[in-house]
Amino acid sequence: MGGGSNRMSVVSKWFGFGRDDDYDRGIAAFDRGQYEEAIAEFGACIERSRDPGTIRLAKFYICQSWSHLGQAALLSDSFARAFECFEAALEIQPHYPDLHLRASFACDGLGDRARRQAAIERALKINPNYAEALLQRGLMQYEDGEFDEGLASIEQAVETEPGFAGARYDFALECHRNGDTARALANFAAMTGADAQDANEHAKIGDAFARQALWEEAGQEYERALQIAPTYADVRCRYAQALLEVNNLEGAERQLRGALDVNPKYADAWAHLGVCLRRQRRLDDARFAFEKALEFDPHNVIARDEASRR
Repeated sequence: MGGGSNRMSVVSKWFGFGRDDDYDRGIAAFDRGQYEEAIAEFGACIERSRDPGTIRLAKFYICQSWSHLGQAALLSDSFARAFECFEAALEIQPHYPDLHLRASFACDGLGDRARRQAAIERALKINPNYAEALLQRGLMQYEDGEFDEGLASIEQAVETEPGFAGARYDFALECHRNGDTARALANFAAMTGADAQDANEHAKIGDAFARQALWEEAGQEYERALQIAPTYADVRCRYAQALLEVNNLEGAERQLRGALDVNPKYADAWAHLGVCLRRQRRLDDARFAFEKALEFDPHNVIARDEASRR
């Protein structure tokens, strides 16, 4: 969090620092970003305290701690863990629309469309003008082929939050008018990628394009992510897959070897490198790559299937 060892949280000045020892330890852990420790300390505070105000604030910080843990899990694609964390937060604060929306992102990662939709609708029931939730509702409707309804929800989101408007939104509308609904959907979804300096956001936008088989756009976003975070081996591997789809074998090999420079035990990178080398007819090198993949992950499906080919 920065600052010296005597630094006090800005919020702690106003929200109860000094109430009791458990609470103070919870605040200190929260400020350090040690959220699991904070949850334990605030839990102890709730059990021991007799002050209703202190208990209320401890519950608030437990909710915030679960939310931080859930967000970190989302960024690492640990969707089951993310959902668990947001559910724990919602048990404390069921009326926070942003928690419902974040839970919907975890459901999306888990492929649970029904729970994703229910979470979005709960967020909108609490706040009908929640722009991000309106956008997510529109994306789901558009995905389902309900184009008019989807566009109406997305337009409402843009009217509510003008920051969503811009070149990408205009391009998505143009794609829709031209009948290119896959590209339109991918660009509507990319409207959520806010911070240009956030490699994770660029990678997630790349994933959205890849899901629509828009490999060139996916590759552009992965490249932007790698310009910010060149040591993200998993992004290099995904970038390589996009390059393989457009038959850029040299570029794919370069990215996969870059991923292996970062993590020599990355089984998926070895497996995809084997595919890349086989397509270049470098069969001995490909066989070696598949063997390396199986060395680090004996259950790797790609390597297992490819190594069995003659």
